[in-house]
Amino acid sequence: MTLRGLGPEGVRYALLCAVIAILVLPLLLFIRERRDPLPEPPPALRVRRRADFARIWIARMLVQIAGNGLGTFGLFYFLAVLGEKIPDKSRAEAASESVAAIFAGVTIVALLLTIAAGRLSDRMMRRKPFLAVSAVTMAAGLAIMAAASSWPVATLGFGVAIAGMSVFLAMQSALAMQLLPSPAHRGRDLGILNLTNTLPAMVAPLLALALSPDRAGYGPWLLVLAAGVLAGGAAAMTIRTQN
Repeated sequence: MTLRGLGPEGVRYALLCAVIAILVLPLLLFIRERRDPLPEPPPALRVRRRADFARIWIARMLVQIAGNGLGTFGLFYFLAVLGEKIPDKSRAEAASESVAAIFAGVTIVALLLTIAAGRLSDRMMRRKPFLAVSAVTMAAGLAIMAAASSWPVATLGFGVAIAGMSVFLAMQSALAMQLLPSPAHRGRDLGILNLTNTLPAMVAPLLALALSPDRAGYGPWLLVLAAGVLAGGAAAMTIRTQN
């Protein structure tokens, strides 16, 4: 969508909206909702699942803060690695296309790794080991980005971070579905879980503002995000009712 050949910015935004609608449409047309009630788990298990659901909520929240930060400030980070401020409009568009190409390539690799990790997790019937490894992987990628002084190193760190995040969020989603406390209020619980997607959009920019990237560079901010990711991985490891 950043390619200038697609037209002016308004056209590209319109195309993005159209893609979203097209991808949602099959769900609305072909999904068949289940109407028969599912059995309620025993009360003691519901209490334990509720506590574990809170832990996995915290874990996703911390990882999503880092992920949202990478998505929001990725372009500015790569410009900073080059030692450039925001260039004129034509150079800004050229830079955005280069960063978009990096994002696209990294996302494809992360997608393939996530599918492979998910398949292996299903065979092992375990999620937590994958959560631990992917959290450490993402934190390592953020640390590489913090120390990078060239685009190749920055791209490597970014790729490692995104791959770790993609696997973590996939495993977290699978585990969260297993931890839903009761079929009677799954819609509510999933709405609460969705806050881990919306709240980070506020937290990540506030962290960037507090750590003043313009003056201190992006290193301190990225290291704080890495620490948060490790804390999120640790929170996931405290879950008791599932492996």
